[in-house]
Amino acid sequence: MKAFLIITLLVSVAISQNPVLSFDCASIPEVCTNMCWGVHCTSGTFSGTLTADPGASSSVKAARRRAAGCLPSPNQCSNTAAGPNQGQGLNCDEFPFASTREADQGGQNIRCVPTTQNSQQGGTINGFYRSTGIAAGTAFDLAFLTPTAARYCVNQAPAGGGAVCGNDGKIFNKNVLAPDAAAWTPRSKRVEAITPMYLYETERGEQVSSASLFEVGRELWKFVPRNDTLGKISFAARSADMGGDDDLDLELVVDRVLKRLE
Repeated sequence: MKAFLIITLLVSVAISQNPVLSFDCASIPEVCTNMCWGVHCTSGTFSGTLTADPGASSSVKAARRRAAGCLPSPNQCSNTAAGPNQGQGLNCDEFPFASTREADQGGQNIRCVPTTQNSQQGGTINGFYRSTGIAAGTAFDLAFLTPTAARYCVNQAPAGGGAVCGNDGKIFNKNVLAPDAAAWTPRSKRVEAITPMYLYETERGEQVSSASLFEVGRELWKFVPRNDTLGKISFAARSADMGGDDDLDLELVVDRVLKRLE
């Protein structure tokens, strides 16, 4: 009879020091659903940490969008009844973003989303790049406010039943329906997570999920339509007028982690 020595390895998770870009999933639930699928339901192909490439040329970003299936236009999201949008004119949203180096890996997931949501996401990303002055090659983390407003941002099966990472029929790899993930990652508390999920409460009283571990006081940068902040409690905030392709008037609000919930 052979004796076996079982060794338990305790893996310490380092607190991230990257700048944090947060998206309000109550405002852009379809876009958040696509991002969170990429973070949690691709079996570790992508994660909640991306590498900024804000100076990428138009041709480079176009090549990344073409590889994802969002170009040429018209694409499957601008189709009529033949597309997954059931005849609605929608925008093609890809993850990882075309302004990040992870988009060069290929295999992006795409989803047909409302134009207003896609524009708000684009304005948020551009505003984050401008406000931080982030350099190409710098890593940044993603966080999702009101994560239960979208699918795949928390480890929660859909109300009608099914797997946490079961495709809802609207997420594609190019024009092919993306396969269901083998499991939500993290799979078990006893197994080191490929892409963990942490839930926090912020100073503004909001819940936020992220695949990154943050300390109390970590700044979370989000952008909201300027009039959305009227009448709210004043926290440390700075404003950034948004121009460029999205032509949105967004305000940068800096929130902070108050405590970790799980």
